Amino acid sequence: SAGDDTYGSLPSFDDRWYMIPFATYTWADTDRGTSDGAGFGFGVGKPINEWLNLELRGTYTNLSSENLRDLSREEIEDRYNTFLDRGFQGDGDFEVGDIALDGLFFFRRQGVQPFLLAGLGAINDDFDCDRTALNAAGGCESDSSWSFMAEAGAGVLVPVTEDISFRVDGRYRYDDNSGGLRDNGSFGDWMVTAGVYIPIGARAKPVTRKYELSADALFGFDQDQLKPQGVATIDNLARELDEVNYTR
Repeated sequence: SAGDDTYGSLPSFDDRWYMIPFATYTWADTDRGTSDGAGFGFGVGKPINEWLNLELRGTYTNLSSENLRDLSREEIEDRYNTFLDRGFQGDGDFEVGDIALDGLFFFRRQGVQPFLLAGLGAINDDFDCDRTALNAAGGCESDSSWSFMAEAGAGVLVPVTEDISFRVDGRYRYDDNSGGLRDNGSFGDWMVTAGVYIPIGARAKPVTRKYELSADALFGFDQDQLKPQGVATIDNLARELDEVNYTR
């Protein structure tokens, strides 16, 4: 006698390249002397396996200087003393752009997909000093520099359709501030990003495989024990089934 089994299979996760345009909001380090600000960015990534994505992304944010007219006389005097004590270079706007390679570590690949992230890269701080009397007294200078940056955070990916997902994450960004802009120390900003995850290209379609198992190949004549060849045949079938996500 003989029988056959037919099943369809899909990759265990969507391994297509993807792009993700996103908006970002930054809670700036107080040492920058700026207000918080919104920005934007773009990323390109690739799922490596069921747990890991690698993603190259860049962001841009404009952080505007705090308005001294909104501060009390005591706050202004305290700020001036801080300039003298810590070497601040006065107030001004920061244009911040960064580029980083991130690793995204997923806990699962179906439904709502939480993940952790960590990355390394470079950040450019462009400091435009406000030319006020207070800043002049503090020796304010406009300048820009590239520095080392690192980031870590967590987020969630929520599928909307087969080809569109919504992603949001929060992260802490370390800025080495190697140029000593405004302050001789490093910066630490908190950021949240929200964007649309768009896979590139068509997803792999189900593949139909048909197996025919012959009793003569599995068993000896008038025997109920598998032959060595039969054991190998069943093992190979089980191994292939274990390596795919079959739909039926």
